This record gives sequence, C-alpha cells and structure tokens, in this order.
Amino acid sequence: MPLSFNEESYPPVCVLTIWTVEGQEALAEALAWLYLRKDRHAERVIQALEPGRASLPGQVIENAIEALSVRVDDIAEALTSPDDEIRKRAEDTRDTRVEHRDGN
Repeated sequence: MPLSFNEESYPPVCVLTIWTVEGQEALAEALAWLYLRKDRHAERVIQALEPGRASLPGQVIENAIEALSVRVDDIAEALTSPDDEIRKRAEDTRDTRVEHRDGN
C-alpha cells in the first residue's frame, strides 16, 4: 500500500509531515484484517518468543493506576447534588483534574 510523505517547514515553529494514503480501500482492508486477527497474531508472536514469567519491579501497576486515575472521592457527593450550582462546581473541579492529568 503506497504511502507518500510531504514535508513542510514552518521555522522556527515546526516541521510538518503530511502522510497521504494512495489507496484508501487497501488501507481499510489492512486495518480491518489487523483488527480482526490481532489476538491470534499476538498469541503467535508471544509463543515464538517463549517468554518467561513476567514480573514488574516495585509497585509499577499501582503507580500506573494512580497516574491514570482522577481523584473524585472528595467531591463524589457534590457530583450527584440536586443543586445545579454545587454539581457544576464539582464537575468543573473534576474536569480540571482530568486536564491536569492529561496535560491539557
């Protein structure tokens, strides 16, 4: 499936690379095949690698969960408040926390 790349420079801000797919139907078919077959393909790759037991050092899983979570326990009651103003302030607080987590 042919791809073409066109680079445009906008100094000092950025260099933009534009990807163009020449054959959108072929791309759609490839993506559909990957989506439908990804679990079988992943299984074959993993088996071929003959991995040992996976282990993660320290509290990697707990740290990842914490980094991807947004704390709402302190505003949970306000989020379900029948008072529109209280609920809106709580929603704004939650949304700000999501933005901070996601880097917006």
